[in-house]
Amino acid sequence: MRAQFALLVLVTINGVWLLAADDPITGFPGEQTQVQRNLETSFDRELDPADLRSWMQYLSSRPHHVGSAFGREVATFIADRFREWGTTPRSRPTRCCSPLRRSDISR
Repeated sequence: MRAQFALLVLVTINGVWLLAADDPITGFPGEQTQVQRNLETSFDRELDPADLRSWMQYLSSRPHHVGSAFGREVATFIADRFREWGTTPRSRPTRCCSPLRRSDISR
């Protein structure tokens, strides 16, 4: 049963990939579709699976909720990655509903 499911997933993914290779991308008319595909391919080549794995392990290493100390560490980690990639991340204070009292949130 597990092998049949894996085969079904593989066939579905390959079918979707083959269809998507020739279809235009919404928002990129005509030859802009190929330009966008080339840009995405070059972006994909820059990704290192080991980096992605280590980042995901760090981000999911501990539970964190809105306003927690580790939540702030995660936000800082993500902002640092954006800075490494040459962008300028900006944050702004937001108000959100949280089941925690202000006194329960560690800062």
